[in-house]
Amino acid sequence: IWACENSDQFKLALSVFKEMKSIGIQRIVKTYDGLISVAEKTKNWEEAIDLFHEMTSEGLIGSTEAYNSCIWAAEQGGIHDISLNMLDDMEKNNITRSLATYAACAYSCEKAGEGEKALHVMELMKAEGYELDTPVYKATIWACVKVLDYCNIFFRILAILFF
Repeated sequence: IWACENSDQFKLALSVFKEMKSIGIQRIVKTYDGLISVAEKTKNWEEAIDLFHEMTSEGLIGSTEAYNSCIWAAEQGGIHDISLNMLDDMEKNNITRSLATYAACAYSCEKAGEGEKALHVMELMKAEGYELDTPVYKATIWACVKVLDYCNIFFRILAILFF
């Protein structure tokens, strides 16, 4: 399954995944990690999200990699709600949130024009001790620009950065 990621062969990875179930091979979090990653990298964002939900419905808790791939997939689909819900789920399930997690959420909010939610992502990131990196910062600014509330945005960003 992981080999299919580098060769953009989502359909092949999915058929291997289905074959595993049909012959009784247990699918574990790493199996889902691989397939969700292949789906996200090959722009099959809906399938990535569906696979994530399938994994959790089987009682498996996703890894950082599974969450990140699914959050990036939600960004591709312009579905910021899923990204933010996954960010919350990661905290509830004690899953490490990485810089990639925050970047995916910020880009998802930017794509949807959700400035307030992008600012919230920046606040969470800073609260966890992450330095605000340029991509997250830029995505947040662009998300805020889309809502055209410049004065409020400017002061919120300054508060996040310096306080």
